Amino acid sequence: MSSDEWLRRFNEEYAEEAATSTNDGSDEQFAGADTAETVRVVLDSAGIAGSVVIPADWDESMTPDELGRRVTEAFDDATMRYVSAEADRIQFDEQPVVTHRADAQDAGGSPSSPVARQTVAEIQELAANFYRELDVYAAATKRALNTPTDGTGPNKTVVVHMSAGRITGITIDADWARSARYTEVSSEILSALQQAQREGDRARSQQVPVPPSIARLQELVSDPQAFVRQLGLA
Repeated sequence: MSSDEWLRRFNEEYAEEAATSTNDGSDEQFAGADTAETVRVVLDSAGIAGSVVIPADWDESMTPDELGRRVTEAFDDATMRYVSAEADRIQFDEQPVVTHRADAQDAGGSPSSPVARQTVAEIQELAANFYRELDVYAAATKRALNTPTDGTGPNKTVVVHMSAGRITGITIDADWARSARYTEVSSEILSALQQAQREGDRARSQQVPVPPSIARLQELVSDPQAFVRQLGLA
């Protein structure tokens, strides 16, 4: 099925489901489909699911488990488009941010002065702790990013499992799904997916404290001129 045929089929057959979308149409959207182009997921400008569209006769060609897999494929496709668009918008600063440390001591241009020796000793101590603290920090950050989250729909008949922003599984109550209208099924999936995404965002927003040695090194080099004076090199 070509993309034009798929779009025509979506407009004709799935208009009712599209009308139940939680996206108000004011934001940029990113649509994705499964490999068979039967299921569609649309993300809003923040990467949050705005609609899940499934065929009205989905239960004639797939099981609830297969439906879950196809929703996952469509979500992955939409996410790829969203991430690609976000990457295009990233702008890197050409100049590093420089601060002014008014409390920095001046070694008076002498590398052998007490101030310079004290600064060197501090750097050596910070360096000794750096890699150990960095490993701990990296592990804590990874745990925060990969925290598994679950989302359920209002009827508790669909559960979406996510980790690191990706769907790891969708559990659909088979008996309920076969008796429910297709719009109810898609709405329940959408609600569960949105909740799982919100829980994931909440987990990732928990800031991991920067270790003391890393924070101090960042502070020292944030004002290059003051740092050079502390070392007695200027």
